[in-house]
Amino acid sequence: MALKKSLGNKKKTSLRDKFKKKDTTILEKMYNEREEKSKAGVGGKSCFNQEMLEKFNVKEFRPHLGDNYIEILPASYDANTPYVFECAIHYSVGVSKDQFICLQRYSGKKCFRCDEQQKMYREHPKGTKPTDEIKALYPTDRAIWIMWDRTAEIAENEDPEYQISIWAAAKT
Repeated sequence: MALKKSLGNKKKTSLRDKFKKKDTTILEKMYNEREEKSKAGVGGKSCFNQEMLEKFNVKEFRPHLGDNYIEILPASYDANTPYVFECAIHYSVGVSKDQFICLQRYSGKKCFRCDEQQKMYREHPKGTKPTDEIKALYPTDRAIWIMWDRTAEIAENEDPEYQISIWAAAKT
């Protein structure tokens, strides 16, 4: 009987409560730190060739805190071509923490970081979890999108700026 009463007093949560807006202080802190690092030049080189981006007047998209309005563009006029290009990127390479596209995954050529990661994994004791050092060498799967950033136009009622952007977003 006591079990029945305790179950009856349990507060039911509605679907609306489950999707309430979460606290964004951690997200704000992360974006502010990222912005400070990029101003200081600590973030390292991007995986994109900056000379080519400048030549074709393409900017690298970096989402900001709050609403981001983007328009995804097709990579080709061919209807069978996907809108996204998937690739693997190594982050935090070297002292300056640069980014590089993984040669092994992309073209089958030798990749120093992947070779080192496989070597460390083979030497690692069986039955134990891989260390953070091994995990850090593994490339991250990314989705490359071509788009227009329309945030200023839609959210801030400014004139549209039709400059193509490119974004290496998380694949998941």
